[in-house]
Amino acid sequence: MSEIGYYTDTAGWAALLDRAVAGLDPGGTLASVHWRHPAPDHVTSGDTVHAVLRERPDLTIVSTLVEDDLRLDVLVKAPAGTRGLSVAVRTGVPGAVG
Repeated sequence: MSEIGYYTDTAGWAALLDRAVAGLDPGGTLASVHWRHPAPDHVTSGDTVHAVLRERPDLTIVSTLVEDDLRLDVLVKAPAGTRGLSVAVRTGVPGAVG
């Protein structure tokens, strides 16, 4: 889900994410990267696109990279009751504390 979110408004992006997340199995990974600078053909900003993405209750953030030019978020579809838990805790790694 990269380099497309800013070509629509936030409602359109949310609808695209609904379809993408519906296609993920629990524990499935979604990665998204967007340019952070304004562009004449962008309807919304890359930062706004990622704010919408990060607010989804059905996704848990695994990793984030923010640079001057881009933002990358890697998220997983959280199995019920596990949102916010680390990958180690969700998968039962011995000694992981949640």
